[in-house]
Amino acid sequence: MRRLGILAGAVVVTLVAAACASPAGSGSGSTSDTINTTADVVATTTSQPPDLTAPPTTTVAIGRGTTTTTAGRPVPASGVARISPDRARDSIPSFRSEVALPVGGGDALTLTLSRDGDFEWTNVATGAPETLYDARTLTQVSTPPGGVVLVRTGVIVGGPDWPAPYMEEHRFFQSLAARAIEEGSGTSVDIDGNLSVEIRETWEPTHHDGRNEMLERVFAVDVATGLLTKFEMRFSLPQANFSSVGGVTSDLVRDEASFISSKAPYDPREDSGVETLSDAGFIPIGSLDEASRLAGYDVPPPGFVPDGFALTQIAYGADPASYVGGKNVVALTYMNAGWAFTVTYRDKPFYGDPFDPAGDFGYEDLAVEHGAFTLVPAGITHAYGTIDGRFITVDGGIGLETLREIVDGLG
Repeated sequence: MRRLGILAGAVVVTLVAAACASPAGSGSGSTSDTINTTADVVATTTSQPPDLTAPPTTTVAIGRGTTTTTAGRPVPASGVARISPDRARDSIPSFRSEVALPVGGGDALTLTLSRDGDFEWTNVATGAPETLYDARTLTQVSTPPGGVVLVRTGVIVGGPDWPAPYMEEHRFFQSLAARAIEEGSGTSVDIDGNLSVEIRETWEPTHHDGRNEMLERVFAVDVATGLLTKFEMRFSLPQANFSSVGGVTSDLVRDEASFISSKAPYDPREDSGVETLSDAGFIPIGSLDEASRLAGYDVPPPGFVPDGFALTQIAYGADPASYVGGKNVVALTYMNAGWAFTVTYRDKPFYGDPFDPAGDFGYEDLAVEHGAFTLVPAGITHAYGTIDGRFITVDGGIGLETLREIVDGLG
């Protein structure tokens, strides 16, 4: 499976034990009977003002609030509420990491991420947006320096299918941070007045013939938003060393003129500079009912969602571009600020780890069997299993125990 350069060499992690606070909304949720809805949803079944303390079987109207759930467990809104693809973008907060990340083997980029999944990678050298993603239309627009516009449609961020470029790294570091927080390891650090969890990875050199090898990687993730606040790499050839440290700017006011909303919906026929147009095969869906109808099977939401996470995107792929295969794929994305995880369903089993189908990363040595699922606390935290003939995956910036509770809610 494709992995970009920054993930290479991610082996045993050496952590310094320290007390670390949990990220906002990252608790188990099992003792709470509320969930904060961070994504706008729109309903069409009543004209009465919504009762935001009513169970989610009633209508939820546009806006944010707290909805009471049943059985003491947070339950995401189901088919009675629709994710509105045309809701006002400037009402949704965004977060910008001041840390540069040398992703994809190219120039260093910084990330701006909205609470409902839009993102923008900005080139540090030029200050120009290089990769933009519209979570509502699943459209990715890339404008490399000196190049033509490259457009890709039908793209989702999580899951084992062909992911959005550069966000794999983001979820990889989130996963390591979430596991460290959950385990009480990692180091608590203050970066620009906010709490981050820092992780240090070291490797012994394997060559002594002048080859350049990574010897140490240090990174920190902001606990509140899940964005990087520190990234350093030390190599055997010092001239290759890289260091970037900075905080997170929260609750940005969306600039419609500069963010991806100015480019989407995108019609490549109107741009003579488009060189490549590809389609990853997913389309945005407004409700779980609609997803079930298109897939031809029931798509139940997870019975457990960590505190603070909300369903922000539903996507369906009849025959998506994929490393795993399978048709009639449904993907549900949940976010809490910048923290995110994805649940996918598909119509046929896959034998092996869909996030490492070639066995390149040795995940099988770390896998934990749990009922119908295999849990993997390595790389991007993930699980996979088959229930009622449907192959299900879960992956994202979560720890092992949180992953265990999510898959328990899928049984």
